Amino acid sequence: MWLVLLAGCGLSGRAWEACECDVAGHGARPDDGVCRCLALTGGEPDPDGAIELFVTPDGTGDGSRENPWGRIDWDVVDALLAAGPVVVRFGEGRYDDRIDVLRTVGGEHRLVLDGAADGRDRRASVPGVHTGFEDVSRDRVTIRGFDVTGSRDKGIYFRAGDDLVIEDNIVHGNRGSPSINVDYTSRSGLPSSSIVIRDNHVYDQVGECVYIGGAEGTGVPSHARVEVVGNLIHDCRGIGFDTKHDALNLKDGLGDVRVERNVLFNADWGLEIGSAGVYRHNLVFGTVREGIMLNDGFAAFSDVRIEDSAVLDAGRYGLRATPERGMDDVRIERLTVIGAHDAAVAIAGDASVSLVDVVLIGPTAFFGWGAPEVSVEGCAADGANEGPFDATCTAPPAAAVGDPAGPDGLFFTEDDPWLVTGGATLP
Repeated sequence: MWLVLLAGCGLSGRAWEACECDVAGHGARPDDGVCRCLALTGGEPDPDGAIELFVTPDGTGDGSRENPWGRIDWDVVDALLAAGPVVVRFGEGRYDDRIDVLRTVGGEHRLVLDGAADGRDRRASVPGVHTGFEDVSRDRVTIRGFDVTGSRDKGIYFRAGDDLVIEDNIVHGNRGSPSINVDYTSRSGLPSSSIVIRDNHVYDQVGECVYIGGAEGTGVPSHARVEVVGNLIHDCRGIGFDTKHDALNLKDGLGDVRVERNVLFNADWGLEIGSAGVYRHNLVFGTVREGIMLNDGFAAFSDVRIEDSAVLDAGRYGLRATPERGMDDVRIERLTVIGAHDAAVAIAGDASVSLVDVVLIGPTAFFGWGAPEVSVEGCAADGANEGPFDATCTAPPAAAVGDPAGPDGLFFTEDDPWLVTGGATLP
């Protein structure tokens, strides 16, 4: 027996807005007025011995605490970075101009731009954080604590940057797409190493929400050491028949990818995977098409691990691996799919996929075509198999998924109703 109540009770497909949480984290609520929260995973402290500078919306001074700037003086910041780390703290209020990140000094010292100098509930509100489109790598930069809204072109954009950290920002209501974007290496010629996107709340975006560009199938080096962890991403909208409004999109050739503990919903595809890596403890619900989409449109890939994740109420398939170029060594462990409209799992063509301990609740368990290499080691399902599959599954537990955050309103806690026996586990 299975039952999915997301759409009927307004939790899927209807726009959610930001709300305040009782825990340190980010919250969103639909029109039922109840706040659901994702707790922070925890950021990095400011670098030891950093020089502090200050900015306020009406500042006219020298950047000191007593006489803050109105905007960053990059000549001063670059001179200080040559000697040590720098933290620029932005006071609460609305700023007229976007922050253009123009660090030119290389070296080992980190620059932190902190938009929550007055507290996480009193953020600096800016119309974008942007490096510009010059082929320059802006290295060792942390963007933290801002309310980024009203940008004319993307919320937070980096052309390139080694040791980049984007954490604990609220990014919403921006024009252009994507909302948070690190550009393709094929366009900049600048592969970056160590990109961390952590603990952000991204929503209300026409187009893509979070997007890490790759090599566009050119074979040039792509970004390496990519981490996307603990983000609440939702309400990524298309216009008309447009399908370019995914929640989290990781393109081709990325190295050492880790995607973990994200909540993704109200988008076209929830999680688009175009590179090898480990994708675990992610919750996806209320997508127009696939919850998790393995996409080799730019390049074939191998060595993908999808673990302890759940997809609820997908408009088409819960998880799809139907390659154009080839997918090899895809291993899926402890996946729960409930209420996918077409099928829980779709696999076809030149794909090599193994599934271990999956729970597939809905009218169709497996669907596919062609002759993919598929192995199934432990499954519980109540739907039919359509296509080239020979999987004998046990009966699944009953599941009534009405609220993905459970009665306590917190994602990834023990009362989450999608935590059915035999499937996904908690972080």
